[in-house]
Amino acid sequence: FSFQSNYHYVVGHAVLFTYLYAGAADAYMETGDRSLLEALERLWRNLTEKKMYLTGGVCAIHRALSIRWEGSGRWPTSAHDVHEAAGPAYELPNATAYNETCAQIGNTMWSWRMLAITGEARYADVMEQSLYNSILSGIGLDGASWFYSNVLRWYGKKHLLLSNDAYERFQPGLRNICCPSNLLRTIAESHGYFYSISDEGLWVNHYGGNVFEGILADGTPVKVTQETDYPWDGEIHLNIEVHQPKEFSLMLRIPNWTEDAQVHVNGQSIDVEAQLSTYAPISRIWSAGDEVRLALPMTPRLMEAHPKVEHLRGQVAVMRGPIVYCLESVDLPEGVHASEIHIPSNIQWTVRHDSELLGGVTILEGEARRIPQGDWTGKLYRPRKHTSGERLNIRLIPYYAWANRGISEMTVWMPLAPY
Repeated sequence: FSFQSNYHYVVGHAVLFTYLYAGAADAYMETGDRSLLEALERLWRNLTEKKMYLTGGVCAIHRALSIRWEGSGRWPTSAHDVHEAAGPAYELPNATAYNETCAQIGNTMWSWRMLAITGEARYADVMEQSLYNSILSGIGLDGASWFYSNVLRWYGKKHLLLSNDAYERFQPGLRNICCPSNLLRTIAESHGYFYSISDEGLWVNHYGGNVFEGILADGTPVKVTQETDYPWDGEIHLNIEVHQPKEFSLMLRIPNWTEDAQVHVNGQSIDVEAQLSTYAPISRIWSAGDEVRLALPMTPRLMEAHPKVEHLRGQVAVMRGPIVYCLESVDLPEGVHASEIHIPSNIQWTVRHDSELLGGVTILEGEARRIPQGDWTGKLYRPRKHTSGERLNIRLIPYYAWANRGISEMTVWMPLAPY
């Protein structure tokens, strides 16, 4: 494999290519070979713009042909039978999604290196998207059970199991232990992703309650204390401690999911460039006790997929902040299937934090429509009936927390209500 070739397409085993590209990023940092960086940027865009799930999953297929187009020819230059792999562009099935936990971890490792190289917030956005959703979904709330694959739709006890799927989370002791050990390592080292230091100053890449103590590039000690309920609340307070007044820049990441971000320093609103998926620089002389307040509005939003993602036409998913939500049938009346729930385009969500549910989560509640699926015995197709369905209140939970209350149906994507 030569990065000096004009490669544009991510193909093959998802854990192997993410680790390979992470290693190539390390090689670039050691050698400064621009052809490596240019190839990595092309490949990263191909993955995140055409082959990545809303949850950050990067492994669409259990087993299929991995097809590569290179050069000017109209036909593929190669096609190999491969397992645990990225599929063709926009091929993102839900019920058969593979999304090996290790693959999302590999993508986070790769994106972390790209962030370190470029300082571009889009890489931190993808890290956050993966960490809170398709990585965290891989481990149960008990801290021991785990998933190898991470689907976006599950049909309960009637689901067709493929390679490494399971009706319930695996328990410790299974011989195939790459995912649980990788999960533990990633969670243990995730604090190292929060901050970066450059000649310009201190970069805040991620948010969450923490205390950072470090030394700036010029040798100045600095301490930052973050106080926040992130990711449930977008209000973030950062207390700055320096031994003596010091001028440097504090770069705050403005995520790609928020709008109208506001920044205050010592209670005074400041005018900064708070564009989506960028870093907002605050350049000033800092003194001990200075406080920064960053407000990131977290309005629930309906997400749609690119029109070429045929599996998702006419469907929406729900996000709030960096969290992807899902519907579990355990939260529906008995006899109601998750596949029967349709979402009105003007649905109004009630945001509520439930400290007793699933270890403490923020849930979304709203009025949806139920269109009963009826009897499909002996049928693959049938005439569509005109119906607006019945009103039904639903509750959505964070995707990462599904499969912690027994076997149930689950879906991230839901059809739009027809009327």
